[in-house]
Amino acid sequence: MESLNSQVSQQQPNEMGFIEKLIGIFVNPVKVFKDIKNNPKILMPFIFVSILTIIVAYISMPLTELTQEKLSMLTLERYGVDLMQEQDTSGAISRWSILLAPVGVLVGWLIGSFFLWIMCKILRGKANMKQVLSLNIHVMMLTTIGTLIAAPFGLFLNTDVSVFSLAILFPNGTMESFGYNMLYTLNLLGIWGTIITAMGLAVINEFSNTKGYIASIIIYVLSILLAAASLTSTFWMYDFMQNQGML
Repeated sequence: MESLNSQVSQQQPNEMGFIEKLIGIFVNPVKVFKDIKNNPKILMPFIFVSILTIIVAYISMPLTELTQEKLSMLTLERYGVDLMQEQDTSGAISRWSILLAPVGVLVGWLIGSFFLWIMCKILRGKANMKQVLSLNIHVMMLTTIGTLIAAPFGLFLNTDVSVFSLAILFPNGTMESFGYNMLYTLNLLGIWGTIITAMGLAVINEFSNTKGYIASIIIYVLSILLAAASLTSTFWMYDFMQNQGML
């Protein structure tokens, strides 16, 4: 009996600790994904990502205000409407962005994980929802650390465009363009996260890397399109109102 228990314990790898996985997601992600498959954890990674997101939001407060000023100038120039007229809302927006950062993390994590899980089922994967949630939040640890690293560069360069964003190659681009907003949201961190997610999906679903990349890329492309549409929606609304003679 003792021999049998010894063989079983040898077959089951030791569970990785949080710090070990935090380092491993950078240097040995496959090992982390194998651990997630057997021991999906979500609480500590979520707390970690939420704390980092709050820090990033705080550091980026001046850049959030810069974004609001650019939006105000664009709408004033194009439509004669000042989004910040009568009162200065930029400070309030910045404070709310900090307070609501964990909520944004939670909503984005749950929605993204749900659609990843749907893709896994379509591709006949074996992963359950908790494994997908765990995979997604561990990948978010990686991308959030990258965002934290990028934030001080934005302050130094006085730009609200991430140094990892492809939009930084087009300094004359504006937020009224859907194409520019796609480049704004398309960044090297997101691409890196998509690759890592694909690797993880292949491990936890026990299917091919090709299926992992199909699922990961489809979800990433959809997220880029939705984010770009969200950023451009203000200008679409004002265009409609202008065409209807409401401005």
